[in-house]
Amino acid sequence: MAFEKENMKVEIVSTKFIKPSLPTPNHLQNYKLSFFDQIADEAHLPLVLFYPPTNNINYETHEEQFEQSLSRILTHVYPISGRFIEDDDSISCKDQGVKFVKAKVNNKLNEFLEKAHKDVNLALLCWPQDT
Repeated sequence: MAFEKENMKVEIVSTKFIKPSLPTPNHLQNYKLSFFDQIADEAHLPLVLFYPPTNNINYETHEEQFEQSLSRILTHVYPISGRFIEDDDSISCKDQGVKFVKAKVNNKLNEFLEKAHKDVNLALLCWPQDT
């Protein structure tokens, strides 16, 4: 899948779910939301990480390391990889995972950031269109 705008092409290379490295214990698989969590506004914080290219890096090893680190972190913040259950005002923490999207851009990072600073909508090209 690819998106284009102003001679910039964003290609989604892969999309997958990263799961916690260790299973969530049975007694923690139903995370009940607090009263404040229940009355708070819904908020989704999209996070896009940009990494400048370097000549001395093995990207496959770097990507594997990033995925393994994320998987280990999810073990400690297990509700993040769970799913909201509206009827119960809770999060089902059965290690469903978080979405991990890898993309390539045919532009240099500093050029993109300069353009995105002037046109915030340009940054939306980097956000998966199906979410």
